[in-house]
Amino acid sequence: MDLTSLEKTGKFAELADWVHTFNSVHGVHLVVLYLCCGELRLPWAFQVWRGKGTPSPAHLALKLLRTIPAALLAGKRRPRLHADGGFESTEFIQGVLTRGLDIVVGVRCTRKLEDGRQLRDLMVRGSLVKPCGLDQTMCISWVWLGSWLELCPTGNALRP
Repeated sequence: MDLTSLEKTGKFAELADWVHTFNSVHGVHLVVLYLCCGELRLPWAFQVWRGKGTPSPAHLALKLLRTIPAALLAGKRRPRLHADGGFESTEFIQGVLTRGLDIVVGVRCTRKLEDGRQLRDLMVRGSLVKPCGLDQTMCISWVWLGSWLELCPTGNALRP
């Protein structure tokens, strides 16, 4: 699941209801559901997010999940939904779990846990915790966004 922004410059009277600014990007913002199997990544469905005062990206994403045929969800492979932090709401996570899907989702380090701590207080990857508002125990891990590796121009080595 992804919120993709298509940046627009200039005036587009025909798109007036669709074009707005989100995260400093002026354009059309789409919630896109991709189906992935191995290296194959297919855009399955999308919804235009129309900005404040309209259904949230998380709400639109849950609507998109309902478009997946039951046969795809009942196959031999257990489906897993991946989403970035824009989809970390309790409503979204609970909605995905209710559909019987596993979920990997980015969450803020300030998210509160039932025991009063925040995610940033955890010291061990793989900790099983219960975020506030969720009925499900979750396994937590993390990455440091400042330490992503890039492919060197030669294409054969990695550098931080």
